[in-house]
Amino acid sequence: MDSSKLFNTNVLLIAVSALVFIIFLLLSYLFPRKRYERLHTLFIHLAFTCIPAFLIGVVDRVYLLEYFLEDTETLIKSRIVEPFGIYTGNLDKYGLKAMGPPLDFNKIFNDMEPGGTLLILDTVIPDIHKTFPSMRSAFDRGVKIKILVSHPDATITKLRAEEIGPEWDYNKSFRPAIYGYISHFQAIVAEDKKKRTELLEIRYYEDLPGMPMYILDNPGDNNDYLHHGYFLSSASVELPDVEFTRTNTGVFIAFLEYFNEKWERNKENKIDLVKFSGPGSLPTPKF
Repeated sequence: MDSSKLFNTNVLLIAVSALVFIIFLLLSYLFPRKRYERLHTLFIHLAFTCIPAFLIGVVDRVYLLEYFLEDTETLIKSRIVEPFGIYTGNLDKYGLKAMGPPLDFNKIFNDMEPGGTLLILDTVIPDIHKTFPSMRSAFDRGVKIKILVSHPDATITKLRAEEIGPEWDYNKSFRPAIYGYISHFQAIVAEDKKKRTELLEIRYYEDLPGMPMYILDNPGDNNDYLHHGYFLSSASVELPDVEFTRTNTGVFIAFLEYFNEKWERNKENKIDLVKFSGPGSLPTPKF
C-alpha cells in the first residue's frame, strides 16, 4: 500500500474544496444581491456547500487517515508479514525446497554429480528400467548407488501389499515386482560388471520400512537433496514428491542418519547380483 497516494488524494480534496469555495464567494461579490439576487444567492449556496467537504477533508487528513493507515499497517504486519516471515524462515531452517507431482525417477540419477552417492530406500520402484539411460550416465560419472529393498518374502512386504490394495496383490503383483526390480539392477550391472559391481550395492531389509526416500549425497554440502514420499493406502510413487535440501538443522540430516543406520543394520543382507536368480534365491526371511 502506497500511503503517499492516499495522503496526496486527501490534500487535493481539501485544496479543491477551498478553491471552489473562494471562487463562488468571489462570484457572489461580483454579482451583488441588489442587482443579481438569484445569481448572488446561487453562488453563496454553492460556496457554502464546499465547507462540509473541506471540513471532512481536514478532519480526515489530520486524524482519521493517519489512524486508518496505522491500523492497516498493523493488520498487514500481524496477519501477513509476520506469519509469512515465520513460515519462510522455517522453510530455510528445515530445508524444504518444494512439493510437486510424483517423482520422475530419472531426476534422482540426472541430478547426481561425479563422485556422489545415491541412497535409495523403498519397497520397489515400478518401471525402474525406464531410468536405465539416466542410470548408465550416472555410473559413467562415477556415481555410487546404495539400495535398500524390502525382502520380497518378508512379513512387512506382505503387509505393505495389503495396505495398497488389490491392484498390488502380493502374490500376483507385489512380490514378483520386487524380484523383477532386483533383476533389473542385475541386468544393468551385467553390462559392465567390473565397474558397476563396485558402484552398486543392494541390501534387503525386513524391519520397519520407515518412508520411501531418495537421498542425493553429492560432494560438498550445498548440492545435496532429499526426495521422499509416504507409505499410505496407495503406492508411494503415485503420491506428491517432497524435496528438501541439506541444512544443519533440517530434515535432510535426519533422513541421512536413518538410512545409514538401517544400512549398517542390514550389512549381512547384501544381495549378490552375480548369484541372484529370481524367486527363491534370497535367504529365507527371519520375519
